[in-house]
Amino acid sequence: MNYPVTFAALRRMLATSLFVAGLALVSPRAVATPPDSVNIEDTVIGASATHLFVLRSTADNLGSHFDYRGEVWLVSIAVADGSEEHWPVYGVSATTDFTDDGDRRVVTTDPMEGQVNPFAIMADRKATPMNNRRSAEDQALVAARISGDVVELGDYTMALAPSLDRMRASVAALASRVADPPRMATVPTAVVYGWKAFEPDLCGFEAVGWPLSPADGSPSWQAVRVTCEDPDVMDMTSLIQIAHEKPKAAGQ
Repeated sequence: MNYPVTFAALRRMLATSLFVAGLALVSPRAVATPPDSVNIEDTVIGASATHLFVLRSTADNLGSHFDYRGEVWLVSIAVADGSEEHWPVYGVSATTDFTDDGDRRVVTTDPMEGQVNPFAIMADRKATPMNNRRSAEDQALVAARISGDVVELGDYTMALAPSLDRMRASVAALASRVADPPRMATVPTAVVYGWKAFEPDLCGFEAVGWPLSPADGSPSWQAVRVTCEDPDVMDMTSLIQIAHEKPKAAGQ
């Protein structure tokens, strides 16, 4: 039996053929990674006496020009040691419906197991909104400076190697829980997350807002955005971490 081939079907086949042909012209490493791209970014939404709260968003192109998977997770970050707790908030998928009348973007939201209202969690943890942006002039005063294995941001510091280890751990924790939809590459989504690179020359540090001083008199701390970008695979990871106040000299 013969089936008619529509213009839309031909266009999809042509796009797929061009994609496969392109893979044949690139290096083995490029075949293993691009065009898969997963961007992960934190948005600070509040803080309690002991924890910082962020919404961690993912954007995964599934190795396709036509498909997408995004998720949002609430993450609490312990001020004392940087440990994290995660709750799912929102999941969304998008694909392209090819028809003879034109292409149509189809967006589908789906409930995630254990999905929460992030503001209910913040209320339970006695967290308040955090909105204390610095001016450009003040931001320049805390520009990051790396000296050996120490990242200095004004009066606050964090160790470089442990910071990058936390980036890897944060991404690994997310990779173990995100959805694993079909993708162009014949690998699980967790493997794609594992391709991310966290090396000193790929990462930058930036203070986020003003330092916070706990009411109990314990040392103040500074939220820091750590952004790592790998130009080879065009992906970005931008997560929030905690820098602690430098010890004061005697008499200060």
